[in-house]
Amino acid sequence: MTTRVPYLDGLRALAILMVVSYHTVQYQPWYAAHAVPWWTALVAQDQGVYLFFILSGFCLAYPTLSRLEQNGALKFDLARFTSRRILRIIPSYWLAIAVIGAGIALLAHFGMQPGPATAPHLTRMKIAEQVLLFNLRPQWLNGAFWTLPIEVHWYFFCPILIWVWTRSPRAFTFAALLFWFASVTTRFSAPDIQALPAFMLGIAAAHLRLRPHPMMKLAPFAFVCALCVALEPHLRHLPLHYATWEVAMFLLVVAAAEVPAIGALFSARAFAPISGASYSIYLMHSPVISTIEKYTPLSVPLALVLLCSGIFGIAAGLLFSIVAEKPFRRGAIRDAMLARLDAVLPGLFRKVGIEPFLMLAVRPRVVTPKIASAVVPNLHLRDYA
Repeated sequence: MTTRVPYLDGLRALAILMVVSYHTVQYQPWYAAHAVPWWTALVAQDQGVYLFFILSGFCLAYPTLSRLEQNGALKFDLARFTSRRILRIIPSYWLAIAVIGAGIALLAHFGMQPGPATAPHLTRMKIAEQVLLFNLRPQWLNGAFWTLPIEVHWYFFCPILIWVWTRSPRAFTFAALLFWFASVTTRFSAPDIQALPAFMLGIAAAHLRLRPHPMMKLAPFAFVCALCVALEPHLRHLPLHYATWEVAMFLLVVAAAEVPAIGALFSARAFAPISGASYSIYLMHSPVISTIEKYTPLSVPLALVLLCSGIFGIAAGLLFSIVAEKPFRRGAIRDAMLARLDAVLPGLFRKVGIEPFLMLAVRPRVVTPKIASAVVPNLHLRDYA
């Protein structure tokens, strides 16, 4: 029950490195005046965010789908799920707000301003909105925070999406296509709706790991084709261009499960430190990178600026992970907070009319030896979810 999915380490590390590399370019003043094609291709790596969304759906759905494959039915504990999601996201996020705010105050003390990744002059109301993860008309203290309300909103829908998937994959697929369509043709163009199909693709990828499909063998070739389409400069301004990135990242996750060489590559132990700190790196890297690049003299070679700012951004995240994230992932503090939340949330759910348990079931089927070998291991993804 404690076996992990090894290649998720490499995929998560790839996602955060894509995001960091994007921000080293985004906040570089040179880029605005020299948007040459190869820089445009590098900027496209912002789509590492979509890989994060897919991995999030994968990691949240996989343990539940695995148990369903073994037992055929189970009670999904909504209160327990919520308590672990709260503890995984909120404390580190609030601490990141405090640390970035202290950094801005320190710079102001020396007569300096932070880089463009931060909004240093926020009202108390805007700070409160961020603390509560509201994303209507946001003005983020750290520009990278925009994805966190989306993730939290999805947590409320995750059990329902898993239920829909177990009942009817066709209805699930239709819903994803509907969200894609609505995001570009209607007023439902909020980031939550636009990126939700990526989260749903993660649930589908988790299912494909448990129930391999013959078409999965084409995933590496399909990934290359989708990536070429996504990187085509002339398609970048199409309304659904982001969907090609979501599909490409989905195919990469599927290929890692299907092709041993790809899975082995992303399972390399060298990825583990970056993967384990990826959330902290995400929280902390943008202000560090943008501030370094703001105050670096123009005489410094551009490649050196990009490299150093990226390294310092990653280092800040690694340090923050040790100090502010790990206590909430394991240990006495985490256990005490979970015990409190587990005692309070079921009653709170019932008071607002929500049953804390959701019944999930799958239709009986004959389990082949190949599928059975994939079902038994990798049931617990505590370190990823």
